[in-house]
Amino acid sequence: MNKVMKFLLENDDDKNAWSTFASCLRSIPLQSARKGFDILFERFPLSGLFVKMYCEMEEKEKNLEAVKEVGVVRSLHGRC
Repeated sequence: MNKVMKFLLENDDDKNAWSTFASCLRSIPLQSARKGFDILFERFPLSGLFVKMYCEMEEKEKNLEAVKEVGVVRSLHGRC
């Protein structure tokens, strides 16, 4: 994942690369994917698509509190 992150950070404006990265996060265990989603949220704080992807993974693992927390944080920032 370090090589991928290096590429993304060097090509920060390549939205296709970021989308591919987000899709890849769906194929790894949630525990590992969380760090990647944190990076996505930092880079794209208004992306509903990335939030939806993350929430779907948390819901699949029955982590409903995490989903609720994401909704509260987004609404506090006026992003819902």
